Amino acid sequence: GYIGFGKKLIHESYSKSDIEYLKSLINIAGTSIENGLMVMQLHDVNRRLDKKIQELNTLFEIGKELNSTLDKEKILNLLSYAIMGEMLINRCLIFLKEDEKKILAMIKGLKDEEDIKRFHNERFLEAIFNLSEPLNLNKDTVKNNFIADLKKSGFPAVVPMRLQNETKGVLAIGSKITNNDFMQDELEFLSTLGNEALICLENVRLFEEKLEKQRMEEELALAREIQQKLLPTECPITENYEITGINISSLHVSGDYFDCIRLDDNRLCLAIADVSGKGTPASLLMANLQAVLNALIDSDEPLKKVTAKINNIIHKNTNYDRFITFFIGILDTDKNIFTYVNAGHNPPMLVENDGTIKYLEEGGLLLGMMPNIPYEESTVKLTPGEWIIMFTDGVTEAKDQNDEDFEEFRLKEVILKNRSATAENMKEKILTAVKEFTGNVPQSDDITLLIVKAR
Repeated sequence: GYIGFGKKLIHESYSKSDIEYLKSLINIAGTSIENGLMVMQLHDVNRRLDKKIQELNTLFEIGKELNSTLDKEKILNLLSYAIMGEMLINRCLIFLKEDEKKILAMIKGLKDEEDIKRFHNERFLEAIFNLSEPLNLNKDTVKNNFIADLKKSGFPAVVPMRLQNETKGVLAIGSKITNNDFMQDELEFLSTLGNEALICLENVRLFEEKLEKQRMEEELALAREIQQKLLPTECPITENYEITGINISSLHVSGDYFDCIRLDDNRLCLAIADVSGKGTPASLLMANLQAVLNALIDSDEPLKKVTAKINNIIHKNTNYDRFITFFIGILDTDKNIFTYVNAGHNPPMLVENDGTIKYLEEGGLLLGMMPNIPYEESTVKLTPGEWIIMFTDGVTEAKDQNDEDFEEFRLKEVILKNRSATAENMKEKILTAVKEFTGNVPQSDDITLLIVKAR
């Protein structure tokens, strides 16, 4: 430092001894001043340290409160009151990103409807969610008019709330009651507090997602149980025929369907179907088909007319992109004849005693494609030892680790190799062959079989 001395009151010049005296006095004073400055700095450091300790204690206490609840509204209230109390402000806003939608989630101390309306503006929300660092609008230069408008509305500080390097929330902080400006360490404190609250909000979201997933799994389990009851637990027992079927869904519920319905002492209705798509929508359409079939099949109308009626009902009740491949037949166990209609389904295989395989293809278009479609029916004669193998494409299109399909030729090989087996054994042989072919590859489609053996 420097000290300037005026003229002596006695109008004499400064002597050499005067100069030496003043130098000594100044040096002593300089040391004292330096010590005083150091003490002031230590006091300042201690004050800042005390403030940091207070902030850490505040963060700890608020953190305990925030983590003690899974109520989103309570977390937002705790956060807003903590900010207002610590910063000595009477207004703040909390913006959040929920399901990629940016919203004003909490308003404290702001009643101006025009301002509130402005803060719902998409361009404003886009601008503040692009922030990655806190802003002091009293000091920092801001080129974006939407953000600058925050200061005009009485919010001179903006603090982004970030998680995994992404801004998922924003705090707009009102002016201090004391009219003091915000310090950088205060903005850092708000950033830490906001990020801590954001983690709690994320935990709430994950918890709610888990609850929703559990609820959906419970509903799907119930739907699966109901659906399994729609399918026959066992097929009718007859003297001259072995009949067995199975449905293995790839998801909780299946879009495949099979049925064995006894019409009278000598006649059985056998049906198999595959609804387009998978999961719940397909299973609902399957249930619709099951109900319609059971309602119409008791009539004495020809099978082709029954199929046409089913088609019209399915077309009426579904969208254009939903359809069903469907095969239905009536087995007369007394006359040993099988009358069928194939509505776009994988043609079942009629395996004769000499190993010849014929395909049951007569019929028409898939169900639900167009209304008022005519269908044709056909009849085949069955003799002891012959088979009818009905299946869905989940069998032939089952994939191995090389993305290769099981295909029909492999299915034929299994059938021909086991023609002397029982119907139940044939079913198991086919399923085993498919499983061995796919290995550890997850089942990609529903698998359904309906097998008839004449004896």
